[in-house]
Amino acid sequence: MNGIPITILVFSIAIVLSCGNEPDTISTGNHEYEVRNGISLDTLLKWKLYAESSDDGLWEGDSAHYILFDRVAILGDEEDSTPPFYNALYLHTMGDTLLIADQATQELVCMRPNGEMLWKAGESGEGPGHFHGIGTIASAGDWIAVANTGLGRIDFFSNSGVFTTTISIETPEDLIALSDSTLAVLSGTQQGGVIHIIHVDSGHIRSFGEIEGDSEMTLDSRFRDNLRGVFIPPDMIAFISRYEHRLYIFNLETEEPIFTGVRDLPSEPAKPYRSFNEETGIQSTVMFPSVGGVFRGPEGMINVVVDEYQNDGSLLHSNRYINYAPVTIIDRYDSNGEYLDSYCLPDSGISWVRMLHDHQLVGRQQGTGMVMIYEQFEEVH
Repeated sequence: MNGIPITILVFSIAIVLSCGNEPDTISTGNHEYEVRNGISLDTLLKWKLYAESSDDGLWEGDSAHYILFDRVAILGDEEDSTPPFYNALYLHTMGDTLLIADQATQELVCMRPNGEMLWKAGESGEGPGHFHGIGTIASAGDWIAVANTGLGRIDFFSNSGVFTTTISIETPEDLIALSDSTLAVLSGTQQGGVIHIIHVDSGHIRSFGEIEGDSEMTLDSRFRDNLRGVFIPPDMIAFISRYEHRLYIFNLETEEPIFTGVRDLPSEPAKPYRSFNEETGIQSTVMFPSVGGVFRGPEGMINVVVDEYQNDGSLLHSNRYINYAPVTIIDRYDSNGEYLDSYCLPDSGISWVRMLHDHQLVGRQQGTGMVMIYEQFEEVH
């Protein structure tokens, strides 16, 4: 993917129309939206209806919960001669500021949504405050935690970017702040489970959350980039397995699972396979993630970013032919694991999303490493 799609792609999927209070079509008078986003509101609605066609969401057709987003800013595009970052891999919001993990420079970048850079921390390396595989970010109180995946540790910084300490943990995949003193780390290779609660001051780790992976979808493989999670106050954590497309919800107090499963999708996630290279004699496992991340979105619900839809409506199933849909679909679930509805962002491949303000989202686009800012949009009928 070379950039933001600006052409409205032909949509040939059979649409199952919902019969609730949402409009079956959106007024063609919203020309400015199409000019800004490169996609029509009718096309967004068609993809939304397609996403919802395979399951009955509790909020489907309910205009009280209907949401639509408009891209209002782009950070890190090619027109910026001195960009504050070069390839956003992960991002995090901290009040009115953005924290970006720059894959190109292995730096933690703190900036405002208007593009103003505040500070940078870290660089490529293995010493204190250096990164060898910069990963996901969390913050609370006076600390910022960053996964250092290649070195098997969590590095902590002050809110002004000063390195303070490090805690070792094997292959940290995602970080979730629970309070000013506790951090949850998702790791499928650390002993004791996949959920690891760290007391920030003492470094004490409490682990739980044994899960049985779907061997058909994982081929019993362990991977570094699979689990994505979010805290649901006051006492739950939800996380998704990207390669299994399975949602897990755990109670943090009882350490027991509340829900395991996922809603029916309009396209089946592709199964992995083993590939053997006769020239090198190396066997590898080819896997296809269907999910980018998960976050707590509008109305406080669990939002699962399904960023791998292709233009024909299928999920990613080939590493040779990739033709992304012109939108990114986000599925919403409640804290019991019930599917609610789906909505769309007007760009391809937005794999990592966070709430910025009550009515704003910020997302990272895979392939370009750019950061998009979205605002809730009220269409004119």
